Amino acid sequence: MDAFRDNVVVLTGASRGIGRELALQLVDQGALIDRIARKAIAEGR
Repeated sequence: MDAFRDNVVVLTGASRGIGRELALQLVDQGALIDRIARKAIAEGR
């Protein structure tokens, strides 16, 4: 599904929990993610 294809999403709390899962799902739907988190975020899954 490409519901968010080429849309930019600014997501806070993306390093773990619900925020991380949401980021992964948005990427799977084609979104471009700008992640903001208190802890460093490893690239990839």
